[in-house]
Amino acid sequence: MSSRLDPSVRSFLAIELSEPLRVEACQCVDHLKARYPDFRFIDPANWHLTLHFFGYLSREQMNQIIKTLPLFLASAKSFLISWDGSSGAFPNLQNPAILWLGLGGDLEALFVLKKEIDAALQKMEFPIEKRPFKPHVTIARAKKGVRISSVSFPTHPFVTKVQTRVESVTLFQTELLASGAKYSPLHCFPL
Repeated sequence: MSSRLDPSVRSFLAIELSEPLRVEACQCVDHLKARYPDFRFIDPANWHLTLHFFGYLSREQMNQIIKTLPLFLASAKSFLISWDGSSGAFPNLQNPAILWLGLGGDLEALFVLKKEIDAALQKMEFPIEKRPFKPHVTIARAKKGVRISSVSFPTHPFVTKVQTRVESVTLFQTELLASGAKYSPLHCFPL
């Protein structure tokens, strides 16, 4: 948690990934590390599927989310996710700042969950992302001050076999450290 001098907490809502999903993707990511040394790769323990990034929340806003979100998630059911074998870069392959791996599985249930979360956040007057939701996990960010002209990926960077059940959504705190971001769970919302 943040100190008394800083009453706000940098936060986001996400789905935590299972250990089997992380392990399955590590071989692909290890190959990319060797190929793209100008990226800072994220520790697999920190991989997650972001559903909403808040920025800084006050304690009052955090309490409002903890109280209100379960009302909107009451009908949400658990569902399966897996890697879909895709990869890419944001904003695009010709100007990459972020490398990602795509998620698949029961995407219909995932999109319903995202819609319910957005409805709850709109009711609480939080701004909602206008860009279409693309289920992905960020695996690397371009190193500070380095401009990378382009990246390319194999059509299917790895074969996927693991499916894992999503049974909750987590509100995380982000601490920005010199070594990279540190994520700490603040509250878990069961599905």
